[in-house]
Amino acid sequence: MLFNNNKGYIGQSRSARSEKAIESNEVPLNQITRELINEVIDDLVAKEHVDETKEEWLRAVPVYVWKEQLPTSWHHTGKYFKKTDHYDLPLYAQEFLDDPSMVTNTIKDHKQMLSEQKQEQIATEQQYEIYYYEKDIWGGTRRHPKIVGTEYGYGVAKSSSSQLYPVVVEGDNYPNKSYYSLFGNYIKTTQYSSYLELIKDHREFKSTKLKLNKTLKSLNVTPLTLSQEKERFNKENEGAY
Repeated sequence: MLFNNNKGYIGQSRSARSEKAIESNEVPLNQITRELINEVIDDLVAKEHVDETKEEWLRAVPVYVWKEQLPTSWHHTGKYFKKTDHYDLPLYAQEFLDDPSMVTNTIKDHKQMLSEQKQEQIATEQQYEIYYYEKDIWGGTRRHPKIVGTEYGYGVAKSSSSQLYPVVVEGDNYPNKSYYSLFGNYIKTTQYSSYLELIKDHREFKSTKLKLNKTLKSLNVTPLTLSQEKERFNKENEGAY
């Protein structure tokens, strides 16, 4: 075993106390693996500290449960003497057996955290696309139909949907449908990644965010806030100049 010039230190990696703790399966967080956990359980079985039922239950405890327990000690590691938390796996195994609610509560809290993270992610992801459109309006008679004007404005479509719902219609007041097909005849569209991107090209729609929000809510889609729009807009335009 190689010691360096720092008393009680092994090489450049860790203190002698850290090394001793690791030998007893009290390890840093990054060393907690399924393989090591199983070795700890194997040792408990060999010492007849757990029966077959308890062994099976312990092996089913997710790795993240072991990792989310409070550290039991800290020791210096690395050449800069960093204080590193260590986690006593045999101790946790015994505590889990004595109080199974430690495991169930950790799993419950973990699932709740994942659910909240997912909701936050959904809330900050744009679930719709914005389009500027021009749509020919047909009139005349059944025998002699003709284009009598053009409806133009902007609308929204749910992500992965071809139905375009008008938000603001400009130009002549022709009656428009509740939605158009993005792939229909006599319609031209330009897609924009965000509302801010739209009004960058079409200033006439600058004060229509409330109308956009209302349309999206009618489609059961959560609109991005202006701050979320700005953050997304800035990220998309990083390095553009």
